[in-house]
Amino acid sequence: MSVLSLLLPLSAAIAGQPTMTPVATPAYHAPQKADLARSVEGEWHGDVTSDVRGSSRGNVTITVVRIGPGRVRINCDYARIPTVEVDLMTAGGSIMNARPGVTFLVEPHRDANRLDLYIDQASLIVRR
Repeated sequence: MSVLSLLLPLSAAIAGQPTMTPVATPAYHAPQKADLARSVEGEWHGDVTSDVRGSSRGNVTITVVRIGPGRVRINCDYARIPTVEVDLMTAGGSIMNARPGVTFLVEPHRDANRLDLYIDQASLIVRR
């Protein structure tokens, strides 16, 4: 660095002229959106509480598998309940299905370990 390059900003400051000093700006990072699919994936256990095609059934296992950001596949060990895929969204603090057809509801503010499902005219309440 030359003496002249050091003196020019100093002489501008003495003369009352603004100096062009580079200012470091922090890098902008967009806030990370929570992956709803990761928050609900895993095994859930519970009961078919009502079924228009037959009687209720206890001790079923639901497996929720993340297949993409905000998208899950729901499998059940009870053959009567078909495998479905749903897109998730949040509304009022709850995690739910983004499209009609299947009810998927987790209310973390009430009980994050309870999942209410309605698939193919059968209601299920399962827990982690």
